[in-house]
Amino acid sequence: MAQLYSGFGYEDITPKLGIHLSGKEVTHKRPALSVKDRLYAKASAFQTNDTKVCFVGLDLASITEDKVALIKEAVSKENSVPKDAISVFVIQSHSAPGCGHFMLDKDLPLDLPEDKEFVRGSEKEYDEMAVKGAIKACNTALKNLSPVSMGIKNGMAPGIAFNRRVIGRDGKCIMPFPPNNTSISHPVGPTQFLYDEGPADNELGVAIFRDKNMNFKGALNSFTCHPVHLFCSFQYNCISPDWCGVWAKMMMKDNEIESLPLVLNGCCGNINPIDPWTVNYTLDEYRTSSKLNELSTKLVNSMEYDDEINPIEYKEIHIPLPYREIPKERLEEAQKIFNSNTKIENHLDENWFFAASTLSSYYEALREKEFDYLVQIFKIGKLVVVFMPGEPFVETQLYIKERTKAPYVYVCHCSNKYLGYLAKESAFAHGGHECNLLYTYWAKMKKGNMEKVVDRVVDEINKLY
Repeated sequence: MAQLYSGFGYEDITPKLGIHLSGKEVTHKRPALSVKDRLYAKASAFQTNDTKVCFVGLDLASITEDKVALIKEAVSKENSVPKDAISVFVIQSHSAPGCGHFMLDKDLPLDLPEDKEFVRGSEKEYDEMAVKGAIKACNTALKNLSPVSMGIKNGMAPGIAFNRRVIGRDGKCIMPFPPNNTSISHPVGPTQFLYDEGPADNELGVAIFRDKNMNFKGALNSFTCHPVHLFCSFQYNCISPDWCGVWAKMMMKDNEIESLPLVLNGCCGNINPIDPWTVNYTLDEYRTSSKLNELSTKLVNSMEYDDEINPIEYKEIHIPLPYREIPKERLEEAQKIFNSNTKIENHLDENWFFAASTLSSYYEALREKEFDYLVQIFKIGKLVVVFMPGEPFVETQLYIKERTKAPYVYVCHCSNKYLGYLAKESAFAHGGHECNLLYTYWAKMKKGNMEKVVDRVVDEINKLY
């Protein structure tokens, strides 16, 4: 057994107004017009004996591998922490900028003027600010390491997150949005839907760390839901960390925690905060966060704490994943559409953008042959934290929890590099945004890849036990 040390830090990374907000396929410029809640880079560091690890989460929509590399390199050099002991992720707020050119492949022949950089998903000036904020937050956390005891507990929070892939009467997937006057348009309910394609994950987890004086130093929170409350409402042009950031602020205040909790958003590729079966459903990130905070506060108030834990263990695994093969007809069609109009305006033709996205998938697969799917696994006391790239379907983490020997597993998506969706094999028969027949840059993974990842991660976690 060993003494656990932890440290925490956070930095404000709220951009200036006018920044392009990511979270949507880039068919138009989406400037930020107001700030509803500020954005942060939040870091948590842990140590037992000579082993140090650090997690940093940014209240952003996406982050690319090159930006992650800059953060890891700087933090590793300044703090003598191995780069594979550092994990970088985003909460994937759809009301925030991206960090790095995650949209459209670097080999796509597209000469963009500086003022149209948004088409690739981010703007360099802000990228630099976000990277610096992440590095500073990590350095603060690692320099503030001090002895703590650890408490961990899970609870259930149903009725907050829902499977967003609903199957219609034609057997095709529909992604429900909350339309106006649904009680008028569907007075007896949404009869155009037949069933939810899959489950949600109602589990909420809190790992909290306190010093010898019973002061709470920081926390790791876990829940699973797409952060799209404002994105799917009239607040489309607001800056916000959505439920992830609001919950962290509420929990910090109500539990007198010294640093903002780090929220690990799980595999929410097919999970939204929209109830597809309730007419006139209203989106409100404060209502969602209040429900999460009420439960997390109950958990904190009923914790038992470990003063010593088994030494921290971590591992990094690489899983080669094949790309989808793009049919020749779609590739020829995409090339023709792309060549027909390469003039970039603030509003892009949707068909042109989807064609550019298809070609991006083709160029990446041509260059990389297989996608290097990087998974990081950390064991801290009774907790296993798994960091995964992209937007895996929720079944990914449910299957991992079901099949591993670990008592507590928190899975964190959108980690270390951009991927797009990792859909379950059966979803491809229903189509939909996440595995569409346009073969877009966010739907480029071959079916069967999710199950391949689950098998490997389960095996690696069980080796730790």
